[in-house]
Amino acid sequence: MIVFVPDPLLRDLPLCFATPRLQARALQPGDGPALYEAVAESRVQLYPFLRLGLDVIVPADAETLCREAWAAFQRREQFRFGLWTAPDSRLVGLISLHYGDWSVPRFEVGCWVRASQARRGYATEAARGIIDYGFAELGLARLEIRFDHRNAPSQRIAERLGFRPEARLRAYHRALDGVLVDEVVYGLLREEWADGKSNVEF
Repeated sequence: MIVFVPDPLLRDLPLCFATPRLQARALQPGDGPALYEAVAESRVQLYPFLRLGLDVIVPADAETLCREAWAAFQRREQFRFGLWTAPDSRLVGLISLHYGDWSVPRFEVGCWVRASQARRGYATEAARGIIDYGFAELGLARLEIRFDHRNAPSQRIAERLGFRPEARLRAYHRALDGVLVDEVVYGLLREEWADGKSNVEF
């Protein structure tokens, strides 16, 4: 049987979504200075789980990342949003859907909150928003959260949002600090989110 998969480039998508405390907007040209400031204060916290602190060394690196993110959004390959507070419009962090497969369709959720804004529930709030976006706007059937087994905050977010543990891939990759780590996989299906989202708390 041949399954017809609609061309994702033909899907009109909103560039923004809102949560109670945040405005999420697709990263675009000109967002580099705000991103650089957030990364510069957070390098210690980013290591060894995310490459962002190593990839953004000078302001031009941040602007390049924003322009690449904008191009990937237009190609419907990755959806990376800056998280902005109101009313001061400060960049709190990033939330994204990446490593996707449109034949399913499914994507992986990734999130990062700058050091000065950590432990305020922003990551869970933003993740809940992008889950809604993924299922409602992209028509996804499945979302995943994958993380280094040492990353306890990511596990707490996944469980808080109703993702189910599905696998622990032993000695799966070598982290930035050189340690060979397990990769933990949590999954969430569209129907599970529709049934259980009313019970999710920030």
